[in-house]
Amino acid sequence: MHGAQPHQPVAPLRTSLIRAGLALAVIVCGLSLRWYGFPLGPPSS
Repeated sequence: MHGAQPHQPVAPLRTSLIRAGLALAVIVCGLSLRWYGFPLGPPSS
């Protein structure tokens, strides 16, 4: 199982920033659908 590990692991700070950015993108998409998505027809309950 030693071959399964990468030789240079991704820095924890970089991973955290990527995850935070993805979470922020999901939040922005959800809010934009909530505010501007009524003509598109998604449920708003």
